[in-house]
Amino acid sequence: MKSWRMLLVPLALVVSAPAQEPTGVLIDAAALAIKRARFPRVYDEDGQMLYPTPALMRNDAYTGDGFRGYKPCVTDAKEDKARLGASPLVIKALKLRPKNQDPYQASVVVGKDDAAKLREVNTKLKLLDKDKFCISIGLAVLKTEPAADAKDVAGNVTVKLWFSKPLSDASIESRTLITCSDEKGSAVPGKLTYDRDEQCISFQPSSPWAKGTKYTVKVAREIESDGRGCLDGPFTLSFATPAGDKDGAAGAGDKPAAGKDGG
Repeated sequence: MKSWRMLLVPLALVVSAPAQEPTGVLIDAAALAIKRARFPRVYDEDGQMLYPTPALMRNDAYTGDGFRGYKPCVTDAKEDKARLGASPLVIKALKLRPKNQDPYQASVVVGKDDAAKLREVNTKLKLLDKDKFCISIGLAVLKTEPAADAKDVAGNVTVKLWFSKPLSDASIESRTLITCSDEKGSAVPGKLTYDRDEQCISFQPSSPWAKGTKYTVKVAREIESDGRGCLDGPFTLSFATPAGDKDGAAGAGDKPAAGKDGG
């Protein structure tokens, strides 16, 4: 008669760590042409104000000093542990409040799901009531010409970068914040111009782009908007020219870059 033995294999009990509660709220407005104001506001898509809360508006320190939580970018904002703690909830602003409702263009609207998150953290943790809140002004590259990684760029194409906000005079006048180099790392000489109405910087090389060559345009993190917002990191645009005689056309890209602002 056969005897059977049961082999018992111990099972490891996996216990997931509880999610960390948010310690602050950070609104990322890098892609928007937001302005600074003494009392900026945050709304949901139905026009209900989420910040400042009624409790905060009864705080004499807030009403006396005004909002003091502007930051140049998300990266810098996260370093303000006293205001945001170690684990802030980061929410991207959806759009600006319409001009007829906010002529100063200092108030933002957040999406439905994000509005629900803000209500939840304030009900549960009182983060907005306690003004554990920052706005990152930031800066972003909204669109490029040619498109990122374009392969058939013509020799006479002008490189264009559209920014989310007007640039500061110092950034416009600088000749080191935006550079262009070829695949060997050699600097490409050329002329930089800025269109204030379009918020667009153009780079025209002194000579046509060489055939069969990859080029890289770099925007330094230190480039700044007129509202002291800046990028969260360097922005890079790469493109290449065709090897033959093909007259490639420049494309338009709309890949945004994240931003940074001061406060």
